[in-house]
Amino acid sequence: MDDITTNVDINTRSRDQHATDHNRLHRHLQQTVYSADYPSLQAAVDDAAAKGRPLVIASGFHTLPTSDPLLFNDVYRLDIFAHGATIEPGVDMAAVVEMRDTVRCQWHGGRVNVPTGRVVDNAFYVYTDTLQSTRNLIEGLTIEGNYACGLRIGKQGVGIQCDHQVIDKVECIGRGLTGQVWVHVGDGVNGNCLNHAFTHLMCSNHETHVVVDKTNAYFTNVFLDTADLDFFL
Repeated sequence: MDDITTNVDINTRSRDQHATDHNRLHRHLQQTVYSADYPSLQAAVDDAAAKGRPLVIASGFHTLPTSDPLLFNDVYRLDIFAHGATIEPGVDMAAVVEMRDTVRCQWHGGRVNVPTGRVVDNAFYVYTDTLQSTRNLIEGLTIEGNYACGLRIGKQGVGIQCDHQVIDKVECIGRGLTGQVWVHVGDGVNGNCLNHAFTHLMCSNHETHVVVDKTNAYFTNVFLDTADLDFFL
């Protein structure tokens, strides 16, 4: 027993190493699409969606090279595992991650970071153009940096089905910028953008934490810190 314990140095395992091992395990056991096997992160997303397999985003930093977002478009039942991964814009862009017309997709872990000097309207954006975006889950995600809006649900003026988004265990850290918002939920139309649930959240350093725009949304176990206005209804 002593030989076993002395040959395994658990103290050398960093958080990033653990995340890498976790991702490799998913790849091996679940026949996942592993982003490091592809020329770009978008290529991995597209292949995972086409094959209907879980997507594992490799741990480490991923910089988007153009103004195009990391786009999940017309995707059904896709599981995304981003533990240990950080996604950043390399240029100014309207959104870093977009989930458009997605149904029953689940995003787990990771971080979206907007560094100083970048101009980004929405760090993470869930919406529909023509079909529906419904019953998606975003959990364990950290959103941080110099965005105008950290998480936006619903495209302004659309009024069609963008409903039942579940946001759980999400942390959002702003920079106290003028006009900076943590979450904007609703599309400004009394239509079918409704029934969104926000649970176990932490957010800080926004001018306004939450904008609720002609919709209904449920907030439980939410910690709000350092804002001129917590809720704008």
